[in-house]
Amino acid sequence: MLFQELADQALVILRESLNNEQISPQVRAEIALKILDLNGFKALENNGDRRPDLNLTTLPIPELYSLSEVWQTWLVENKLRGVSDQSLVDILINQGIAEKAAKQIVFALPQEVSFAYIYPRWRSLQNYQFIAAQYRHQETLTPGKIRRAAQLTPSDFYRNHYAAHVPVLLTELGNAQPWHSQTTFQNKFGDRLISPIPMPPFYPETVTPTASTPQSLAEYFAQPEPAHYVELDLQEWDTEAIAACLKHYDQLSLYLHRAEPPTTANMQLRLQPATAPLRLQAKSENCFVVQLWGNSQWHLASPWQSEFLYGDENWLSPVNLDEPPLERFPKLEQAQIQTLTLKAGEALFIPLLWWHQCRAIAPSGQIICSNFASPDFASPGMTMAK
Repeated sequence: MLFQELADQALVILRESLNNEQISPQVRAEIALKILDLNGFKALENNGDRRPDLNLTTLPIPELYSLSEVWQTWLVENKLRGVSDQSLVDILINQGIAEKAAKQIVFALPQEVSFAYIYPRWRSLQNYQFIAAQYRHQETLTPGKIRRAAQLTPSDFYRNHYAAHVPVLLTELGNAQPWHSQTTFQNKFGDRLISPIPMPPFYPETVTPTASTPQSLAEYFAQPEPAHYVELDLQEWDTEAIAACLKHYDQLSLYLHRAEPPTTANMQLRLQPATAPLRLQAKSENCFVVQLWGNSQWHLASPWQSEFLYGDENWLSPVNLDEPPLERFPKLEQAQIQTLTLKAGEALFIPLLWWHQCRAIAPSGQIICSNFASPDFASPGMTMAK
């Protein structure tokens, strides 16, 4: 679970803080209590004692059911996130709900909802927000702008980015020419069958994605504005392509530590149209994104911005950062988002648990390397830079 990853890292930070002689005994005692609290919460998660799903049909508030199911969930969760009652009332009024009804819905909620129902979710959010606060403290110790680097040494990468969980954009991968353009890729693999994936919907979900049928790569490229994107596992699709790609971008192999990827590594090819962005999400593994052709725009946010991004337990968010719906997600305006453009021939390192959203500025092809290990660390899991 990604929550466990965050909790583990927060515990590391807290335990290091206990050894700081500049911290007062009172603050140390508070930190010790929080360590016990987080350990207890982790034990509950491991034992399957998870908070209940949000079941709004059990809430005895007649006015609440005048809202759609989406807005019912929005109201309860924003109450739990600490958004003020008056802000919620104003938002509902702007949605066309009468002021009297809006006040009845919002002000009745804390009295009517049973404590047994609210407490597990409230406790989870309290622990989650405390963890986020520890990460935001760490953020003050790291650069605020994503570094651009050429010919980064492996030791620099491992120390300042892999171990420190800090993104970096690499401008030189060892070859000025792309491994493939869209034209050369189509000429080589155009007869291969693919299964395009519908572009994900965002809030509000006004359009239902249409399913696709298998087609050849040449047929996909022939569409002027595809409504689907493509992800291919190169290890299954064409193992020779992996070796050719890494030979072409020999600098990338240094960061993957081997001329060929480890058996646990994944390499995917992604084809993305310039029609819409992909879903805002976080992954439980490190990854490199190599831009083969076209340019792409990336929004990135650190794990400790999670509470402002409205992600679910699968670390997917309904928010489109290209058009942020602040009225629907009022805490979103507090998020610190970094935006960059990835050009052909460049690579972006995205550490595990970092939020990211990609939009193709022009039809683009990307290689995505994930789940690779560093020679300096036993596993690709979270570790603290020393």
